[in-house]
Amino acid sequence: MTSAIKAVVRYELAARAVRELTWRIGNALRACDISGLANESEHPGQDTAALWTDDGKIKTHLWQAFKETTDSDYPYPPSRKLDDGEISDYLAEQGCPHCAEAWRLVLERKAARSAFGVAKRAIRAIARAEISRQGAP
Repeated sequence: MTSAIKAVVRYELAARAVRELTWRIGNALRACDISGLANESEHPGQDTAALWTDDGKIKTHLWQAFKETTDSDYPYPPSRKLDDGEISDYLAEQGCPHCAEAWRLVLERKAARSAFGVAKRAIRAIARAEISRQGAP
């Protein structure tokens, strides 16, 4: 198999991995108890309005972890968002296995996106080399 074909195969496998992980993240978040409560009514009602953001997103435990802040080690800014380890700890405290699984998949997808970027750059490098070889501008 030529290096160009190998690069294209790596690209396609990485793209599939990102797509699959995105689908799995969505499924995990839909299984969250908060998602179930939020979706009990077609439109946010009095009982479920606090579970939705203004733009229609459900405030799952993972959403809450992304919005959570902690004291900063520096005077400015006085607070900061949670880092990856703190998000894992936050989700463990919340006790939602679905959001914890979604977070694990998000971290896995980060690695898959990185592999996708590497494969994409390899394909572009092959194309640029071929363009130069042909003497095109």
